[in-house]
Amino acid sequence: MDAVLRCRRREISLTLSRRFSRFNLRANSGKNLVRLIEKQNASLVIVQRRKISAWERGKAVWKPSVACFVTGLAGLVGYYFYLVKQKEWEKQEKEKIKEAKKVELDEKYKPRMGFFQAIDTEGRTVTDRQLRNKWLLVYFGFTNCPDICPEVLENLSDTVDNCSSVVKLQPVFITVDAYRDTPEKIDKYLKDFRSDFIGLTGSSEQMSKLFGTFGVYARSNPADDDGDYIVDHTIITYLVSPDGRIMEMFTRYQELDKVKELILNHFNNYKPDSDDKPYSAKFR
Repeated sequence: MDAVLRCRRREISLTLSRRFSRFNLRANSGKNLVRLIEKQNASLVIVQRRKISAWERGKAVWKPSVACFVTGLAGLVGYYFYLVKQKEWEKQEKEKIKEAKKVELDEKYKPRMGFFQAIDTEGRTVTDRQLRNKWLLVYFGFTNCPDICPEVLENLSDTVDNCSSVVKLQPVFITVDAYRDTPEKIDKYLKDFRSDFIGLTGSSEQMSKLFGTFGVYARSNPADDDGDYIVDHTIITYLVSPDGRIMEMFTRYQELDKVKELILNHFNNYKPDSDDKPYSAKFR
């Protein structure tokens, strides 16, 4: 009986051992198969890689390299043009500053309306100091002028009106024919243009000094049989600042819009001269 049991147990153990061995064999075979497949795949990839040509490998590297190069080059070109533009802008700014300083110096060293005395239409003595602290439009002419003086005075009157919303201009008429132009005659003549005109006349000495103050030329031509004569003179309208500087000179041919623009430009950029003195030795 014991012998039979021992034999039976041995058969069971052998059976179990065989089954376990077959199971291990199957498991190991599966693992080995997987490893074999992986090795084959790796070998295939290696073979495929080896089959890729040098041109294709170079192209794969070349594309991103070219993209980086083009991007970098575009950045450098853009930066170059930025520097060029920046330099042009700085140059323009320097030129503007230089021009502004030049204008400021030109304004500061404008010729001055020097000392003078004259007689107004009321018979009162007027000096240059009484005309300070005002923006003046000064014109030299004579009441017997047939056409040019009336035309210029009309334009002068229009200019005063055109600028009235920004700056109050004082129109001044100074005769170049003091022999015939009395205060009463000048007063009557100017009222045909504006009521706020200041008219000035005076002695030959007073007029000569006044002409020299503005650099005006005036010469009487010989009289005709009726005693009438024409006076040749400078046909210019002068813009004078409140501190007595002659800021601008207008001819009869300048358009009124341009005249207005120049006047307003001087008015907006005006800075009183701290070195202004009552009288200049040049005109004493």
